[in-house]
Amino acid sequence: MRKETLQGMAVAAAAIGAGLAFAATPANAATTADVLPMPWQLSWGGAKASGTFSTTQAPLGLGRTYTLKGVVRTVTEQCHFVRATDTLTGKIYNSPASCGSAAATFTTTATQSRAAAITVKLCRGNVTATACSPAITLN
Repeated sequence: MRKETLQGMAVAAAAIGAGLAFAATPANAATTADVLPMPWQLSWGGAKASGTFSTTQAPLGLGRTYTLKGVVRTVTEQCHFVRATDTLTGKIYNSPASCGSAAATFTTTATQSRAAAITVKLCRGNVTATACSPAITLN
């Protein structure tokens, strides 16, 4: 056993013997912090999109990985898709389009060196579309 582990066990035994209670973090705790997925949803122009957004903090706080998952559904004959924009880099991700009664699912990830937000909006047409819902911000 490592010396630190034995010392920690001795301190814990002494504390228990003295009737003290405490919580300890193991020395080999994970070096990344996961955030529970946050739900999001949009409804616009006869279509609905919903899903989850989560971030994972890199070791030592040196960046984050963002994950955006979702599904797009439309009840019209027009196609709809989700447009996500990284506010730090300006990079745009367009989900597959949902046309007619077919649903489209998607997952995208991005890694950033600094904290940023992702804006998401629901658009009608193809990837060059400018007819979109107001954006919501996820961060």
